[in-house]
Amino acid sequence: MKEKIFFVGITSVYPDIEIIDKEVSTSLVSIAFDKEKLEAIRRSRNISVNSITKKIGISRSRYYRWLDNEIDLPYNLLIGIQKILVLTDLEMHELFSQPTDEIIQKTSLLAFYSLNLCRNVCYELRDSLQKHRNTTMKNDPYSLLIKFSELCALYTDVQDISLYSDKFTDVMDIIFIRDEWTIVDIIMLITMAYMAPKRFSKFLPELYVSICQPSIIVSLNQKIFFLYDILCIAVRLKNRELTWKILKKMTVLDSQVTDWKAKNICLLCHTLMKHWSDKKPLHNEFDNILDMTLSFESVTYEQKMFELIKSYANLS
Repeated sequence: MKEKIFFVGITSVYPDIEIIDKEVSTSLVSIAFDKEKLEAIRRSRNISVNSITKKIGISRSRYYRWLDNEIDLPYNLLIGIQKILVLTDLEMHELFSQPTDEIIQKTSLLAFYSLNLCRNVCYELRDSLQKHRNTTMKNDPYSLLIKFSELCALYTDVQDISLYSDKFTDVMDIIFIRDEWTIVDIIMLITMAYMAPKRFSKFLPELYVSICQPSIIVSLNQKIFFLYDILCIAVRLKNRELTWKILKKMTVLDSQVTDWKAKNICLLCHTLMKHWSDKKPLHNEFDNILDMTLSFESVTYEQKMFELIKSYANLS
């Protein structure tokens, strides 16, 4: 039987994820989009604004309001522009940058509720994305989100992961063609690592490196919490090398941390590192850390930290 898993990193992005609106609108593309580059491509190909607006059925003023970030455009109109400018899927994908809250929130909801085995919620979230299923662009963010939603729904519904192994592959095939990962990719990869630790064990070091990269747009606290998730998986898999790297990284980041929850995690990492050789820390050391965790007013935080301490003692 599967057990519920607490994804700590998600709570650093959305502390109140259990009460946020699940009905996130995805009818408009509000993802960060390089419109200056798009305009440069349009001019280089001698295609007029009038030609584009006429073919996709909007006014010139609406097009320029979109360029000025005053409004968003429905996704199907962006696909129309892609066809007019004869852009490949990869060229179109390169115009998208870091996703905004719309995509991040939907991804976070799917990750949180799938790992908590909330079947009905996951299917509702999956079904809400179906209007984007007809996309023709392989690297469209909604294409990836739809595939991830299918995986999350099946994870809550089917005990034998091997029966939907292809769903993992579908998500990975899109993520691993990218030069750099976004926070959405990080959330999806950690979710899948929680779902199938052994399958994703070889990707954990690369995931660790990506989270530590300055180019990844996450706050310091989010970085701490995501690393904590990977630490929990690495310890469970008895990956000593990766565990040591994460503990060292946490001690480096500790001096920059101001959030008290992140501080508590760093303190735990200090203690684990201190007892790397003997794996037998004094009970009062961990008792003090766990007592601090009680002030989080979250049983799941306390339980997850207790499980990590227990697994660490068996790290050979």
